[in-house]
Amino acid sequence: NNGCPVYNRQSGEKQHQAKLTNQLARDAYLLAKMGMTHTEIAKEFGVSRSAISMIVSGRQWRATTSDLRVHFENKN
Repeated sequence: NNGCPVYNRQSGEKQHQAKLTNQLARDAYLLAKMGMTHTEIAKEFGVSRSAISMIVSGRQWRATTSDLRVHFENKN
């Protein structure tokens, strides 16, 4: 560990402050890819627009949406 502290980082729905489940994050990603606006999705799921933007961009929930991301990238 090179003298650095080791942290047990939780991600996705296991992170204690998560407002979405893995399935809801996947659903949000799919809705955005189908053309629904980030604001509309955020209202539907009770989260901020920026939370949806981070899911779609891959900055958050990347591991949960990775298979969907590959599918949509190969489609274009």
